[in-house]
Amino acid sequence: MKKLNKLQINAEKLMKNEELVTLRGGYGGGELACKKGTETWCTFSGVLCSMSWYYCSVWCPGFDNAICAG
Repeated sequence: MKKLNKLQINAEKLMKNEELVTLRGGYGGGELACKKGTETWCTFSGVLCSMSWYYCSVWCPGFDNAICAG
């Protein structure tokens, strides 16, 4: 195994902020399922995952779990 004395960063391979946000799921929204136990009560698409509890509490009262992917 070689020892490197200097760290080199290739600026062309760095991810842009927009790419990082998209990778995290911030733009475009995700798929949300509001559940009560194992039963799915409501589903939404195109929502921000950070707002999942708000969507479920307004549109699916009585839910106990919000699962968001995307």
